[in-house]
This record gives sequence, C-alpha cells and structure tokens, in this order.
Amino acid sequence: MSYHAYISQVLGNGDGNINFASSILKPCLEQFPKGALFLLFAARIQEVNGQLDEALGLYEQSIDSQSSWRHLHHLCYWQMMWCSAFKCEWLFAMKYAEVLSRESSWSKSTYLYLKGIFMLMSEDQSAAMTEHVVAIFTKVPELKVRVAGKSLPIEKFAIRRVQRFFAQGNRLTLPALEVIYIWNGFAIIYKSAPLAEPILQLIEAKVAEVSGDGQSKTQADDLGLCLLLKAMCLVCRRDSAGAEACLRELVSMEKRLVEDKHLVPYAVAEMGFLALRDGKPREAQSHLEAALNNYKGYQLESRLHFRLHAALEELKRQKDPAKTAGQSAAGRP
Repeated sequence: MSYHAYISQVLGNGDGNINFASSILKPCLEQFPKGALFLLFAARIQEVNGQLDEALGLYEQSIDSQSSWRHLHHLCYWQMMWCSAFKCEWLFAMKYAEVLSRESSWSKSTYLYLKGIFMLMSEDQSAAMTEHVVAIFTKVPELKVRVAGKSLPIEKFAIRRVQRFFAQGNRLTLPALEVIYIWNGFAIIYKSAPLAEPILQLIEAKVAEVSGDGQSKTQADDLGLCLLLKAMCLVCRRDSAGAEACLRELVSMEKRLVEDKHLVPYAVAEMGFLALRDGKPREAQSHLEAALNNYKGYQLESRLHFRLHAALEELKRQKDPAKTAGQSAAGRP
C-alpha cells in the first residue's frame, strides 16, 4: 500500500495501482474500522483520487483515533496541508505547516518555508503579514539539517528561494504553486480537473504582472515558472496542445534564464510525460531521454530522475505486453 499510495505518487508519475491498494485496505478497515494507520491509508487513497474533502475527513478520523503515536499525526497534518494547498486554501495549509514546524523534527527549515509561502499566497498582503514572513524566512537557513552528512535537497531549494525573496525586495513568484509542482501535486489535481481552474487564474494574473516587470533581472525565470505551471493546469484540462505550446515556449527561453536552469529539463521531461499519456511512445522516449541525458547539475535533479526512470520503465512495459500482463496479475502497475 505504501508503494502504490505514496512512493509512486511522490517520486513517480502518479502511476501506482490505487485499485490494488484499495483491495488490500478494504478487509483491514472492515476488521479495524478505527485503526489509525488504516484510516491514514484510506485518506491517502481518497486524496490520490482527487477526493480532497473526503480525504481531509479521514485524516481527521485517523488523528482522533489515537493520541500516543504523534508521528502518525504528523503524517496526517502533512497530507492535510497538501490537500488544503490543492484547494488554494492557503491559510489552512499554513496552519498545518505551522503545527508541523512546532511538533515535527524532520525538517523545520522546510516546514517554515512552507508556512511562509502559504502566507505569501493568501489574500492578506499587509505590511504586518510581510514582516511575519520576513521573520519566518530569516530562520529557514538557520534550521537546516544534515542527514548522513548531506543536506536535504528540498531544504537547499527552500534556502535558495529565501535568498531570492530577500534579494527581490520580499517577493517570490507563485511559491506555493511551485512546491505543489515539485511535490508532484498536479498528478492529484489531474484527477479532479476543476481544482486546476483557480490555480490557472492565479497563474494568468501573475503572467500579466511578470510580463510588465522589465526591471527584474529574473523576469525570464519568473515567466518560465509561470509557463511550466500553466502547462500543468492545461494538462489537467486535457488540453495537450496548449500544454505543449507552453512547454516549448519555456524551452526556447533557456538562454534567458538567470537562476532557474532546472526549468528547461523539467519542461522537456513534461513533454515526454505528456506524449506518454497521449499514446505517442516514440515522441515520449525522445523527450524523456533528452531530459535524462542532456542536462546535468541543476536544482532538484535527482527528483526529476526518479520520474524519468519511472516513465521510461512504463515505456518498456508498453513495448512488452506479456510482461505488463504478468505484472498486472501480480498486482503491480
């Protein structure tokens, strides 16, 4: 269940076998209807299927079912944060990030960054709110951790974004939508296309704002991010031609990008994922291999490589129906 409901969704391309996970979970819930772990998985399955309100209710039930295993509460809060973000309920997402920053020791730097960017996306853009975000972001670099002697990639990314926030006069471009993308959240939004509409409205408004900001040295970077996010919304709308046009425009901007060099390999990869989804295996393979082999040393490279390898494995399965049938019989995607 963990592979299909979590690992394949976050590190892959949302290609886990959710029906198989549900079939495993059903007898467990029948026997233990108030089991905290089983309720967590039930909530996650609803979330992956785009049923966010149902997921939030089940996460609440999981939390209420026990009080001794706080780490399980933290898993629920983490997912409730993302459900709220997918719904553009930024203050609710901020609330869960704040709880995690107080209670969980995994990565306080990441939690604080998330809290800050959700505040930046809220309707309250007062001076007091900005001062609060400044205070939060000041702590982000101080709280980074090292695991096995290495920094967490997401913390490195958060610290770079905080540095840009200060360099740009306390401004970031759609930072919460950016982390939704990084965390593969659009695979969930795809399952419930109406969720993409308010996100697309935010992006369109930001494109107009960024296009008129000729003084910013990172204008191309900001516009490139907007194009990538817009492409994802158009994918959710099943508008493949519109999505591909946005991605190609982003790739054409490669030489103009100042800091966000990672946007280009991500765009090339997304063209591959799109072609794979649309049943164009040769085109998909060309884009996927280009994204994998032609770009090195960019931000969040390993995260994209997980998705690329998953997509290339899917291509191999499509070329070998016998193997695919055997895997389906074994309950694998």
